[in-house]
Amino acid sequence: LKELTTIISEEVSKSDDESKLKINEFQQVKGSLAAVRRKAQGNLMVRSLAEVVGRKDFIESENLTTLLVVVPRFSSKDFLTCYENLTNYVVPRSALKLSEDNEYELYRVVLFRRVAEDYKHACREKRFNVREFVWDDKAVQEAKTEKSRLENESDQLQADLVRWLKTAFSEMFIDWIHLKAIRVFVESILRYGLPANFLAVLLKPVPKKVKSLREALYALYSHLGGAQYSTSAAETDAGPGAQEFYPYVYFA
Repeated sequence: LKELTTIISEEVSKSDDESKLKINEFQQVKGSLAAVRRKAQGNLMVRSLAEVVGRKDFIESENLTTLLVVVPRFSSKDFLTCYENLTNYVVPRSALKLSEDNEYELYRVVLFRRVAEDYKHACREKRFNVREFVWDDKAVQEAKTEKSRLENESDQLQADLVRWLKTAFSEMFIDWIHLKAIRVFVESILRYGLPANFLAVLLKPVPKKVKSLREALYALYSHLGGAQYSTSAAETDAGPGAQEFYPYVYFA
């Protein structure tokens, strides 16, 4: 029995360890995916702009550059009125609204590269926010590829994990029942002695009928418990904090 119990315990421990490894692997990928998704959430002041703007929105040359300006919605008219005059060398009518949310609007402004820093300073004074963003085809594509990879990997790991846990639960439940059977055998021998002469039964009482089942079992087996079970089954119930004891071997 000791060897059998050891084998079952080792199987359960092995399944438990493997389950933890698979769960940890899934959680790591899920966490990485959540971090990527968070970058695409929030308002225009904090979210990643890679999914908001496109390559065609940027004009870059030796002399010209593009800035992305986030403007509170209530200040959009003020911005459109004054953006060309915040500094010199701003390309007229270059402001283009690229996106908006409940709080902000995102504009593209084209200007001479040499006044970019002055323009940023002027925007700050007007409480317009210039987002530091440089379009990089390679970086944007890599970000999209990584997000797609994480989504596919997360879905695959979740499916594998569900299949594994269903199988592991079934096997662990079988092992648990075997351990229960061994415990019933050992406890029965300890209580009733040798030679072994007892019957082990699995009972599933109807809800709210547990008390009736106890009464019926008491009527059948109270003589096995000695003088302390000469009273009714109700009187033999353990008090608060006491360990339940029955004239038969019982495990839940």
